[in-house]
Amino acid sequence: MSPAAVSAEGLMVSGEATVRATPDIIELIVNLQTVAATANQALRDSAAQMQKAAQGHADVQSLNLAITPLYNPAGAGAQAQAPHLAGYQVTNTFKLMLRDLTAAGAILDAAGGGATQIGCAVLFRVNDESRVRREALEAAARDARSKAEALSASIGKQIAEVLLISEDVTAPPPGNVPGDLTFRARVMATFRLR
Repeated sequence: MSPAAVSAEGLMVSGEATVRATPDIIELIVNLQTVAATANQALRDSAAQMQKAAQGHADVQSLNLAITPLYNPAGAGAQAQAPHLAGYQVTNTFKLMLRDLTAAGAILDAAGGGATQIGCAVLFRVNDESRVRREALEAAARDARSKAEALSASIGKQIAEVLLISEDVTAPPPGNVPGDLTFRARVMATFRLR
């Protein structure tokens, strides 16, 4: 429990609140690797796989694209020869924001269709995080006011007005496990007494 203090400036209290929000967005970080005989074909194949994965979703962001030449190893002994170019590997990393939480599996299936390798990170987020932060702040402010009213009444005073207020809201990082995300708010307020 946070301490309260009465001074010449007024009564200082803290208020705290926790608000839970159910994620309504899935953020997929997809890493596709495609291999082809030419760099041009590897790039085209990679772009086609990304388009399949996006399936018309507007929220697609490219994060990284790397093209790596692939060489056949040199032979050993009497048949030794210099390595020679065998093809190209394209590694394409992109982010998809999905509002349909049930679409993730179909998107990954589509993305992996022609890829040599696929990797994916799944993060759960809240779309309107500012609304949840505001709810937590409002609840913390109500808690602070309630404490100030109880404390001032216990010493025969009433609160008159807020002299000073500060806030802090802690938002969780995106989660990789389904479930509610917890936002915590803390308000420090000083009330003038009468």
